[in-house]
Amino acid sequence: KEMTVTPLSPSNSSLKVMNAALAQIGVPAISSFTENTLAARVGNLIYSDVLENSLAEYPWRFARDRVQIYQSGQPAPKPWTHIYTIPAAAIAIISINVDGYSVPFDRFGNNIATNQNGDTEVFAEITSVTTPDVWPGYFRRAFTMELAASLAIPITQDAQTASGFKQVADGMMLRARSRDSQGRTPSRLDTKLFIRSRRTSRGL
Repeated sequence: KEMTVTPLSPSNSSLKVMNAALAQIGVPAISSFTENTLAARVGNLIYSDVLENSLAEYPWRFARDRVQIYQSGQPAPKPWTHIYTIPAAAIAIISINVDGYSVPFDRFGNNIATNQNGDTEVFAEITSVTTPDVWPGYFRRAFTMELAASLAIPITQDAQTASGFKQVADGMMLRARSRDSQGRTPSRLDTKLFIRSRRTSRGL
């Protein structure tokens, strides 16, 4: 008789990821983030923060987006000449690009300062929050362990267990970053544009 294998359900929702993390620390699954249990209350408090931190720590390709940014109308702090508004969806700025090249920039609050004039189209490579259904397996597994480490102390009050999970999570995140970096072409830095911008800002 031919053996059949039942496909496993992927953790393709926030609730499934949460329950996978709870399973790691030996806590029963929850039915929603709003139910009146300790696990649900803790998850409701920290899930989004842990996710945003994990996504912002590295320029994951699956969470990257390229958007045009526009001047905010505010005066730019010297030596910068122009201020652009950071997109609301951005949790991290990876690079600022003009004509396909990365250009120097700095962040001031919710704004980006550059030396690009208003006639130039300026784009930002950003990291934004994505849902589990678009995560690759290597990130999903690493984040599940990261979440388990963050849940361990408030739910189990076991610092040793939390520390152990954190060590495992850190190793999994390193391997996930290595997987994610495969096939990526480094951004080009336009050094000539940088020199021109410096001369312009100094009035040369």
